Amino acid sequence: MASAGAGEGEASAAGPSQVVMVRRDLLAKCMTCPLCLKLLRDATTIIECLHTFCRKCIYEKLNDEETNHCPTCNIYLGPLPLDKLR
Repeated sequence: MASAGAGEGEASAAGPSQVVMVRRDLLAKCMTCPLCLKLLRDATTIIECLHTFCRKCIYEKLNDEETNHCPTCNIYLGPLPLDKLR
């Protein structure tokens, strides 16, 4: 009897699926890498400021240009900027 109650709770907790409509331009803005201007590929975020880039783009930016600042807001990422990526 207890298992029947648990099953009912699971079914009602799941509920019917819902569809949410989002404007394409707003979604594209959130899903676009500010470095390559394409859709994010293997999205990687700087934990200090939460700006997100393609993994390849941000690694190349930080390594090749030997910079230690966010390319979007210019926040200082310290001497080991790659450690600030997730």
